[in-house]
Amino acid sequence: MPIITISREAGSFGDELAERLSERCGHPLMDFDQMVDKFLKPIATEHEKQMLEVSAKYFFEPITTDQHVNFKAYLEGSIQEWAENNRAILLGCGGNYLLKDHPKAIHVRVTAPLEVREQRISGSQEQYRNYLKYQAQDKDFHYSIDQLHELKFMEKFISSKEISTISESDLTLRIDRQYRRFISTLFQADDSTFEPFHIVLNTGKLSLDACLAVLESLIEDYRISLYLELQGQSDRTVLQNNDLPDFKNESEKEFAKLLNLYQIDWRYEPKFFPVEWDDENRVTMAFSPDFYLPKFDLYLELTTMNQRYVSAKRKKLEKLQELYPGVNVKIIYRRDFESLVKRFE
Repeated sequence: MPIITISREAGSFGDELAERLSERCGHPLMDFDQMVDKFLKPIATEHEKQMLEVSAKYFFEPITTDQHVNFKAYLEGSIQEWAENNRAILLGCGGNYLLKDHPKAIHVRVTAPLEVREQRISGSQEQYRNYLKYQAQDKDFHYSIDQLHELKFMEKFISSKEISTISESDLTLRIDRQYRRFISTLFQADDSTFEPFHIVLNTGKLSLDACLAVLESLIEDYRISLYLELQGQSDRTVLQNNDLPDFKNESEKEFAKLLNLYQIDWRYEPKFFPVEWDDENRVTMAFSPDFYLPKFDLYLELTTMNQRYVSAKRKKLEKLQELYPGVNVKIIYRRDFESLVKRFE
């Protein structure tokens, strides 16, 4: 999976989308404070770290260990190197600028009409007031990153009382202003222009489920593009030759590449199932599925033969299921296999 950067307007549900995508794909979600802690903690004092979290201008200060390098340059170098071998979802952070033109990054902008965003911020304020009540009573208040994230972000700049009492329109304006100020100061850029992004999602028109589906399609497209790029290199393929078993035919080899593309662990012809014996108890018929997927405890038999051979294979499978009821075997037929292969041609 590529690294996904998500830039958002206040109340656009960008935080909600980031968290749900993280849950869906299983990759960590990193916000601005976590990014500072991860990449700058080794070279920043506690005071410097606090300043970096509230002041974009402080990123231009030189780091203590090298007066010729400022925090911004150090962060850009660190995150570019880290992105080569890691996957994550970066929320805010100016990730689309830190990883500008990075081949493994997809940049997303999340927006919504102002009146919709203000209504959502009003709902967040109600939750925030409940959070403050629990805090005053020294009780635990459980919330996910998306529920109060934007409002807790503003605690760096204004008081909790002000966050809970000012109008939703004023608070929306202030959050947007902080987002814009950070981007314009650190990168001399404007997120209201859409050139830096692969896609802009309007959550006033699209549900979060629809947005997730769009992002999953982008991720799928990235994987396919990567596959085709690697396949086209003469000295490199998705599967190295010395990693390949001796397949009986080219179809099995192509199917193995597809499994590898989706990072699905597989075994080739791992087991032999006798299904028929003669009077002297010698095996006269057996079924040896082409692939086994350990994660799914599933055997797959690839069938691209003529119909008469498919019928014989079905009979074998019926015998296997009768004799070994706990074994899960599926046949992949010619039309299904060809449909998969065509997607990569």
